[in-house]
Amino acid sequence: MDAYKSSGPGGQHCNKRESAVRLKHVPTGVIVHAAEDRSQHKNRALSTGALSRLILSDDSLRMAVNEFRTSKGMKPLKQDF
Repeated sequence: MDAYKSSGPGGQHCNKRESAVRLKHVPTGVIVHAAEDRSQHKNRALSTGALSRLILSDDSLRMAVNEFRTSKGMKPLKQDF
């Protein structure tokens, strides 16, 4: 995980501090980022949630991640409906 300054519109409310968050899943190289909020802590929570939603939204990706997790002795991800 790393924090960075996000660019874009916003005037006085633009990201002046490193509040944007980027997460990289090293084994797969999947990267997610969140810069919706001016709080790094809130963006960190959004990023992990975004990564989970991404994995669970694609059946082939979910199956690949679950195969990897099973090979490492981890429980598979569950899809909540």
